[in-house]
Amino acid sequence: MSVYIDVFIESVLVSSIIPFMSDPSFSAMRLFGGYNMPLATVIAVFGASLGAVFNFMLGSWVLKLYRKKNDRKYFPIEKYNKFRHIFFKYFIILLPFSWVTLLDFLVFFAGFFGVRAKLALSLVIAGQIIHYGWYLFAV
Repeated sequence: MSVYIDVFIESVLVSSIIPFMSDPSFSAMRLFGGYNMPLATVIAVFGASLGAVFNFMLGSWVLKLYRKKNDRKYFPIEKYNKFRHIFFKYFIILLPFSWVTLLDFLVFFAGFFGVRAKLALSLVIAGQIIHYGWYLFAV
């Protein structure tokens, strides 16, 4: 049972801004056998979803701080709108790939640029299901 708790903690860390990988643990579980891989997959997707929610909420919180601040000389609203437009045009399609180590910051920016939570988190969760689900069918 402690292995599944480790998988949960590892998957939360993977989805956070901390660069971390879960592939070695899943590969080892599959290689050595004797583990309930569907259960491990569900636990990993749940943990990764919680990590993504944390990143999204952190980005939303930073956005609220930005909007409350009166002094905008460090990040003018015009630049914010420009970056927001670029994010929506190019990067929102990458949200399902946020499980990739260097792309997990996109969930933070989705919160910061005001993407609807249902859209962003459904894209991220779909990507996590595909990422962890392939371990069930990999030969």
